[in-house]
Amino acid sequence: FTVKPSTIYYGTLDHTKWEFKVSLVDGKKVGVLKISGDGTMDEIKAGEAWKGEAAVNDAETSVTVKISSDITRISKSAFEGMTNITEVVLEKVADTRSPVTIDECAFKGCDKLEAFNVDKNVISIKENAFEGSGLKSLDISSAVNEIGASAFADCKELKAVVIRSNLPDGMADNCFEGCDNLKEFYAIDETVFNNLTSAYGDKEGVKVEQKDSGWKNYTTYQEPVDENATTESTAPAETAPAEDTAAAETKKGSKVALIIMGVLIVGIIVAIILFKRYDKKTSGNNTTVVKNKNGQNDKNAKNTKNGKKGKK
Repeated sequence: FTVKPSTIYYGTLDHTKWEFKVSLVDGKKVGVLKISGDGTMDEIKAGEAWKGEAAVNDAETSVTVKISSDITRISKSAFEGMTNITEVVLEKVADTRSPVTIDECAFKGCDKLEAFNVDKNVISIKENAFEGSGLKSLDISSAVNEIGASAFADCKELKAVVIRSNLPDGMADNCFEGCDNLKEFYAIDETVFNNLTSAYGDKEGVKVEQKDSGWKNYTTYQEPVDENATTESTAPAETAPAEDTAAAETKKGSKVALIIMGVLIVGIIVAIILFKRYDKKTSGNNTTVVKNKNGQNDKNAKNTKNGKKGKK
């Protein structure tokens, strides 16, 4: 594949810095939106910061959002309506990060966002946080304290949900309202299970089950979150620039050429040595005979270096 160098956009708010890099990979635009800061992100309204940058909102660009480990709150409507977001990564340092709250409408309308890792670092999901997003399945960890009203409403692609938490601060009755294809609910806590049964258990084709805390394989749609895992989600690896790739290929070709040349030189040297040995051997077997005056062979005759004749 070919990669063209990145174009960079950036900005600084009161508590938040952002940087957007977009590259052309095999003719497709790929962008990474990096959000960094400490504590709560600044509230981003329509047309502000990255949401006001045309390149960030380009419908033809596939965008990965990376949120730094020190951010504790993803602000209200921070990414609302960004239909080109395909992945969100909550970054970690040495497998740790600050607990994070996802505020109202943070990812509302992000219909290309098919997965979000609601792991042990997410503690609260507020109202309408993922409403109308493209999520296909959810595995909500035991660290989550609450799920707000319409948090996952109208997620038309959502098919299965696992809730491992007892949700001490509650779960709104309509948090999955309008999820027409949601057919599987699994809960660990009995109270959560009862609430899900009450809300969805009488709907045709919908399954609500209670499982033990160690239960893993819940659905064919997505692997569940391993809360003890030491690895983290990552964005697609950054690809080396085309210039570096070309240089590497040139260097590789040069090495091959040198190896071939070395083999040829060794072959020539071996051939010369063998030829000299053969020539020396055949020369030692030839005797120079000198004729005497009678035309007979003289055994004592021989050529010398100074041209004199031998005994007669």
